[in-house]
Amino acid sequence: MGDSWRRGAVFIKEIVPKPAISLVANVVYRESYSTHRMRHTWDLSDAQHFISYEWKPFFKGDWYKMAAVTDPVAHPIDVGSEEEFITEHYWGYARAGNARTNEYQVQHPSWDVYQVRSHEISGDFGSLYGKEFEEILADQPVSVFVAEGSEISIMEKTTLKL
Repeated sequence: MGDSWRRGAVFIKEIVPKPAISLVANVVYRESYSTHRMRHTWDLSDAQHFISYEWKPFFKGDWYKMAAVTDPVAHPIDVGSEEEFITEHYWGYARAGNARTNEYQVQHPSWDVYQVRSHEISGDFGSLYGKEFEEILADQPVSVFVAEGSEISIMEKTTLKL
């Protein structure tokens, strides 16, 4: 690794619907998972798609929401676009304790994207992700898109010591 760059995603907190997933991830793998109630809506018509994901802590707080109305047909990601920059990352990083980070290689095909007509984002993201992220997550996003996604393969992790 040394001086080389890798395009990757940093996982600050992963939210899952089942306590057993959080327990195993946090205790065995030393990841940062939390369990929340979750729900989603996919209303897919020939005219448009409405996609909504919501999550809520079990014991307090309101629902968080990310929703979008999109064109009904996906298109390949343009080379050099923001969508390519964000989706075409093949490394994942997650904190694994003090001065340690887990690194995973991720494999997936290129994804198609849907043009977003409108979107909604709501929730107290500062309390969810920490005060360090409160200001930036309170702003409107610079870009919004919906990707088709796919199955992914996660290769064996490496623990980096900082």
